[in-house]
Amino acid sequence: MKQKNESAVDFSPVLLSQLVEKEDVLATETPVALVYNGISHTVMMCSPQDLADFALGFSLAEGIIDKASDIYAIDIKQTSNGIEVQLEIT
Repeated sequence: MKQKNESAVDFSPVLLSQLVEKEDVLATETPVALVYNGISHTVMMCSPQDLADFALGFSLAEGIIDKASDIYAIDIKQTSNGIEVQLEIT
């Protein structure tokens, strides 16, 4: 699943006492739930790209797994509340 991690927004800053209308790009974040063997562990706000890499790094850093091969499968699903990253681990 590939999603954009940025969106265009209009804004109106005041520069030198003058209102200026502009458009710029902001990073997009979405709720991402990490679910291990069917049990929800955490929900993080993050960019909706490279979620398999994010899940691997988080799992290693938190000591949930010892090595990458402890993950048997990763399934990424869009839900009505955000994104679920479902991991099957040892």
